[in-house]
Amino acid sequence: MGKRKVIGVLLSEPESIYQQRLLKGIFMQCREYGYDAAVFASLSKPGMFYKDYQEGETNIFELINFDLVDGVIVPPITLSGDPEVQEHVLRKLQKECRKPVVSLDLPYGDYPVVYTDDRSAFASITAHIIDVHECRNIYFLTGTMGFTVSEQRLAGYTDMMKKRDIPVDDSMIFYGDFWYSGGEALADKIISGEVPMPEAVVCASDHMAIGLANRLVENGIKVPEQIIVTGYDGTAEAVLNDITITTCIPDIGSAAAETVNVLRKQIDPDCEVKPVPSHKDKGLRICSSCGCPENMAYIKHCLNDSLFRTNHNYGDKSIEERVDINMLLESYMFENFAGSVDIEDCLDKIYDSDYLMVTSKNPCTKKKKSGKIEI
Repeated sequence: MGKRKVIGVLLSEPESIYQQRLLKGIFMQCREYGYDAAVFASLSKPGMFYKDYQEGETNIFELINFDLVDGVIVPPITLSGDPEVQEHVLRKLQKECRKPVVSLDLPYGDYPVVYTDDRSAFASITAHIIDVHECRNIYFLTGTMGFTVSEQRLAGYTDMMKKRDIPVDDSMIFYGDFWYSGGEALADKIISGEVPMPEAVVCASDHMAIGLANRLVENGIKVPEQIIVTGYDGTAEAVLNDITITTCIPDIGSAAAETVNVLRKQIDPDCEVKPVPSHKDKGLRICSSCGCPENMAYIKHCLNDSLFRTNHNYGDKSIEERVDINMLLESYMFENFAGSVDIEDCLDKIYDSDYLMVTSKNPCTKKKKSGKIEI
């Protein structure tokens, strides 16, 4: 059996929802090919206030030996909190990495890019507002001007407006920043009368939708009775907001899996490229901000996922499918490893913690023999 190929993944904040969805897609496709995935992650978001700590966190990217991986995947959005970090990682790749590199959702140097299909998603959101709620005067609040992501999301909206024979002009399109402030800025213009009140606003992110909806309500404009608001990303913040935000979960998993396919064509050019599997965690999620009845099953699901301290049922055989940050902390894995008396003892403790890595589906992990882990 030949040496397994290794795909390196460079990102920050691996516990965040976008990163979790893309990692799941990468892992699923790597499993299809018998590849290993090595994730190099800064645990804090670039651009955080404590610069010394941030510098220590981003040192993880200095430890990578690119000769030991066969390809690299980078989602630059996860590094975008600090342009210096984003640029530093790019320069390091360009200087030291002789292996193929693929970017996800944002151009990065001259490397090929795979994009999440935002266009179809926004067509479906817009169709819901038109067909179910019978709105025609619909504004679109997209992200930063010039970003491919912003323009693709806008294109999905204009596609469906055109399909439904609803004219769109520049006065209906606004650029924001994907953050609460972008929604608040548009709300202020509507409140002041600078911008006429629409029937609905489709927002390119949940955070802008939350900022917009909350600012409108604070100033006496009812959501959804007077203005319908929708978001995008399927975040916990959208569901936990006082006015729950109708949103859409992007198919990040499929796009991330496709980055593995792009690499496979280069590192195993004579091997089969398998179709990207369908990911069920995607699509429209109805909440109250559009005027539909609350989707209580979805709300409870998101609330449960957002809980940090929970008491798990370790007798449940499916528990390995729900490994989370709390389970990691409950395991005292780091404290346990630090107490190892020698290498053999440390290996035993690693083996005892393998349930945290969901190894039951990992075909390369063998049973322990003679006190050792065989890979």
